[in-house]
Amino acid sequence: MTKEWRRLRLLNSVLKDKPIFFARLDKDLKYQFFYNLHPDFHDLLLIGNSILDVTENDSTIRLYKAYKKTLETGEQQVKFVTFSIDSKIATYKFILDPIFDVDGTINGIDSMAIDITDILEQFTAIKEERLDYCLNKSKSCFDNIGEKIKSLRQVMDISQSELARKSTLSQSYISSLERDEVNPTITSLKLIAKAINVDPKKFINYLY
Repeated sequence: MTKEWRRLRLLNSVLKDKPIFFARLDKDLKYQFFYNLHPDFHDLLLIGNSILDVTENDSTIRLYKAYKKTLETGEQQVKFVTFSIDSKIATYKFILDPIFDVDGTINGIDSMAIDITDILEQFTAIKEERLDYCLNKSKSCFDNIGEKIKSLRQVMDISQSELARKSTLSQSYISSLERDEVNPTITSLKLIAKAINVDPKKFINYLY
């Protein structure tokens, strides 16, 4: 048994049942080896292949594009990708680092992925609790409609640009609303409520 093989077995043993795995890819984005690969994925199918060679869907395409960007820029990339695993939805945080030769050329990628599904679920629960507090208990904390809209947007951790995109309203209009420079229409309020996943009736009642 080689030292490299013993080192791999030791690392796999340490990482067993931990929500983290490592992989190395060559400059053609073919997998060379894995540490602690999720049991839903068979390393014998992936070794020597790219992720798109084995399975192609929206998630694997996003990850493959992040791999390519790492090679093209020579810079670390961080990407959040959601997969369907074990009939469940799992979200991973990928940290991709280029591997450099002594002459500075890039010859591959080191990839580390952390399963953050439980963290996101906890974060979602916290956001829902804060949202409930805002809608039901903090109505008197703000003097005007703009401040109330802004407070809900911040509680939901949504930027003005993201809210504009999700509501199909312009960012300048959202900004003007939050500064109380324009009066909102019922239609725009319904679009905002839908964008932040709040019942429109509760949202309008909170504002007025």
